[in-house]
Amino acid sequence: MPVPRPTSPDLAAAITQALQRARNGEGFKDVLEKLLLELTHESADAFALLLDAGRGAFAPLLEANGGRALFIGDACSGTPVALGHLGFNVLRVDTCALRLAFADLRDASLDHPGQSLLTGTDSRLPFVDDSFDLVVQEEGLPHPALGWGHGMEELWRVCRGELWVSANNRLAYKRSTGMRGQHAKAGALAWMNAALFPRSGERTWAGTRSALRADGVALRSYALYPHSRDFSHVVALDAELPRLTIGPMERKNRLKILAAGAGLFPWLTPSFAIHGSREKAGTQRLDRILAAVAERLDEPTPQVEHVVSTRSNNCLVQTRPHGAQPHALSDLESAPPGYWVLHIPTNPSTERMLRNDADFLRHLQTEHPKLPIPEPLVADRIEGLFLHCERRLSGLAAPQLASEDSVEKNLLMDVALDFSQLVVEPEALMDEARFAELVSPRFQLARSLCGHEGTADALQAMHEDARSSLVGQRMPLVLYHADLRPKHLQVRSNGKVVAYFDWGASERCFLPYLDLLHLIVHLSKGHSTNASEACARVRAGHWLPHERAALDLYSERLGLKCEVRACLERTLPGFMAGMSERNWDYSRPQWVRRQFGLA
Repeated sequence: MPVPRPTSPDLAAAITQALQRARNGEGFKDVLEKLLLELTHESADAFALLLDAGRGAFAPLLEANGGRALFIGDACSGTPVALGHLGFNVLRVDTCALRLAFADLRDASLDHPGQSLLTGTDSRLPFVDDSFDLVVQEEGLPHPALGWGHGMEELWRVCRGELWVSANNRLAYKRSTGMRGQHAKAGALAWMNAALFPRSGERTWAGTRSALRADGVALRSYALYPHSRDFSHVVALDAELPRLTIGPMERKNRLKILAAGAGLFPWLTPSFAIHGSREKAGTQRLDRILAAVAERLDEPTPQVEHVVSTRSNNCLVQTRPHGAQPHALSDLESAPPGYWVLHIPTNPSTERMLRNDADFLRHLQTEHPKLPIPEPLVADRIEGLFLHCERRLSGLAAPQLASEDSVEKNLLMDVALDFSQLVVEPEALMDEARFAELVSPRFQLARSLCGHEGTADALQAMHEDARSSLVGQRMPLVLYHADLRPKHLQVRSNGKVVAYFDWGASERCFLPYLDLLHLIVHLSKGHSTNASEACARVRAGHWLPHERAALDLYSERLGLKCEVRACLERTLPGFMAGMSERNWDYSRPQWVRRQFGLA
């Protein structure tokens, strides 16, 4: 007999406390942040990963624009959030009342609340035939070991439209640990044991397709890579596109390239999803979106090359013209028609940032036309959802390049020159009022959310340092990107910058120098063992020669005083923490202490 999947005791206790805080009048953001602080780092990271709405980044690949959806799985999953934001009326089904209560609490803070239903482990789902336009079963085929008594035939019975089932591969060569970005590769014996004796009814790709096959049903299959709990790419397994992104760094892994060339990817990929449609396969929502955008731009409709679930809960779609070869764009000077990037938000906070990104690109086009940025194309509601479309860039994303000093030097010198032109107030006086407007709220916010007394004291000391060093100084104020890091730069193979993108956190007027410091911290992780060491090196002013050259060039062009530079270097963690907390939908537990080594 199936047994309902339990909630771990520590998480159950934390959710119980969270629900009581909500009954006492606390808002969901505060409730969630306190809940995460009550868990161990590992448990908090796993729960935050489960909550991510990016789990629903597959939704544009469905055929329907909306309708009635049934979600079967952990009620705390972010997938129902994404489905709701993208137009579906979602009913969550779970065997745990506590998880459902927390999901209801979260939904009350959103603009598209769903509904919850507590079910048992019966073999029959409590719905009449053809009740739902979409049925989603997450993290495994129905199986008693996962707490479900129903079988595959029940999913089809209650489905009148589409079915999406994600499952793990019994032949997987690695699996998610539950921690973000961490995957464990199986040894030979463990791999063979999982392949021969799957604990939760896992099947192969072909076996999963076979289990879902039914009369009059069309199937598509996708890899959720690298793992369904923490996937970045949705990759077609029975079609050419969308495909996996393979950059220069990945191409160095000869074993992976050989396995992919031999057709082993569908058989060894850690997890996959099967998408079934009643009758014949219809037109996917994403294809209709591309056709609508093409009509507006008077360009040929392109094809989808990549579908990416970003860490900012954004479904990012890269297109290419029909007939274009893979990697062709990286060799071109500029992108011809049909090369686009579409950003589709999966929750309200991501939509707000994408709208800001679109507004900022238009502002930059007008006020700073020499700054290289993507060409904004469309920012509007199409097929029932908001999307932001821009011209896809030639070249490579900066993280795809090897970390060589010559490459970094070209990159940093370009950034220093380009960002030194973003001055909006050449000789601003940083008086007490301006400091209270621009600086104090960030440090105060970071301090209030850091969750650690020692970290709070360190941030307070930085705040006082910044006040004593900056108040009374004159300095240029600049347009502030706020999240400048390698993944937000497109470059040539030699490191020369093609364009700067992802302006969703940007501000029209802020302090200088910080964007360049922020970028150097992220680049310097390649020269350090961890993030806190990289930040400590920057704060101490232990620069590599090419870093010093870029900082000096930027400072010379803006006339920055040495004491202002030194202060911004010393207090950088407070500015970085404040920026993050201003833009995240909730704070991550004690991340400032771990990231910057502040205790």
